[in-house]
Amino acid sequence: MVAISRALVDALAGLLGLAIVFMALMWRRMHTRRGWRILSKVRASLIVNLDREQKRLPCLVIDSSKHGLRLRDGVHLRRGQIVEVVLDEDPFSAHRCAVIWIGKAGSKYEGEVGLALLLAPSP
Repeated sequence: MVAISRALVDALAGLLGLAIVFMALMWRRMHTRRGWRILSKVRASLIVNLDREQKRLPCLVIDSSKHGLRLRDGVHLRRGQIVEVVLDEDPFSAHRCAVIWIGKAGSKYEGEVGLALLLAPSP
């Protein structure tokens, strides 16, 4: 039988414990409402209705998932407001979204907006 030092056994046990914790966190992340987010930093345009006029304003998509987008913009939006996002990469496709959160002033999310993608209505 091979003699294994106590320190090596403790180190391996620690690594196994970390691997189990990591796997549990990844499983939880995959099975939560939010899902995986993809960092993108893509330029886009935000189409909003301001004073009954549609305005097209530049913005930056920071990250996205299958459920929504997080973007940085300089326009004042309200929670629940419906907007459209047009990516500069695909100018002929607009994504209809609802504003679900707005970054608070002074926080690390200041100037950022969370949007939930709305499904197109069935014909």
